[in-house]
Amino acid sequence: MIRAVRGAICAENSKESIEARAGELLAAIFAANNLRPEQIVAITFTCTKDLNAAYPAAAARALGINSASLMCLAEMDVPGSMPKCIRVQVLAETNLRQNEIKHIYLGAAKALRPDLGGIMQIAIDGPSGSGKSTIAKEVAARLGLIYLDTGALYRAAGLAAQNLGADLDDEAAVLAIMDDFEFDPKENSALRTAEAGLLASAVGRHPGVRAKIVKIIQDLAAGQNIIMDGRDIGTVVLPDAPVKIFLTASVEARATRRVHELNLLNQPADFDDIAAQIKARDHQDTTRAASPLKMAEDAQLLDCSEMDINQTVEAILEIIG
Repeated sequence: MIRAVRGAICAENSKESIEARAGELLAAIFAANNLRPEQIVAITFTCTKDLNAAYPAAAARALGINSASLMCLAEMDVPGSMPKCIRVQVLAETNLRQNEIKHIYLGAAKALRPDLGGIMQIAIDGPSGSGKSTIAKEVAARLGLIYLDTGALYRAAGLAAQNLGADLDDEAAVLAIMDDFEFDPKENSALRTAEAGLLASAVGRHPGVRAKIVKIIQDLAAGQNIIMDGRDIGTVVLPDAPVKIFLTASVEARATRRVHELNLLNQPADFDDIAAQIKARDHQDTTRAASPLKMAEDAQLLDCSEMDINQTVEAILEIIG
């Protein structure tokens, strides 16, 4: 029988990356379906318009596919579609039944086929001011993922507790406020103040508060192609996420960015004060008993002190694959 096997993977626009990623995808398809080079009848590759540095078919030749027909085509340029994506259809002789064929989607391309169990969930953790939210939003936009600002939930809880006069050191009092509080993590200037950040850390140190918010977040994330940023996403909220990144930067770099952000909001900002607040926030987050800030064992460390937004996004997309 001739069967068709589909797959996809993302690559950077270089000859090395396109050929390496295409080879990785084909090798995974062959292994999953127990295919040998002599069984391959034809392979059709398509690439999005941002991949034009090389023909992915070269990877097939490198794997010993010398007799099969190979074609490289341009993928339809659908607005909002996944960028830098190589798709493939392999036609092969096999005794496998149709329902036994395993289609392979790797890295960020898993999000293209959630019906195959390919849910793409990305966890970005790191200290205050490292740019997690900005970067996560841009990655979400490029890959077509849902973005959830988990920090906004903690900031909203902290502000609500303060505004209603709750003792932030009293876990029961904060939880009582949360029982009647309707969370709305929409972006607004009040949630982006330095004060809101400290309040988030203050209420977030309570195990009960964290447990309540973590449950909300996990319910929102269930079965979704999603990216989240926070302080315990990879360790507690999404411990099984296939991609975990710990994004960090020096105190000086984070303070500089924070001053710029506050200035854009027409809020007063002193560099030394902001730097001191960041250090205090780091201490609170790393020493709290409930889910302290730490890098997951299977996370990749990315220091963006010397990177701009685009460079950081590109580095993360490379990690995602």
